[in-house]
Amino acid sequence: MEQIKTYKNGMRLVVDTNENVGIIAFSIRINNVGSAYEKQPEEAGISHFIEHMLFGNTKKLRLGKWRI
Repeated sequence: MEQIKTYKNGMRLVVDTNENVGIIAFSIRINNVGSAYEKQPEEAGISHFIEHMLFGNTKKLRLGKWRI
């Protein structure tokens, strides 16, 4: 059963459960963001920086070693 909660800042949380499956999965989706939306000079490059922070290396998981 899908449950949707919308927060004051406009963020939506969608929870859908299926107890017939023995795994947990999640997805983060962000709309209306990216370099096309960076209008002020001080915003330039922030999307690229966040991308590297989210998908960069860790001590245990080196770049290019992701298993999906």
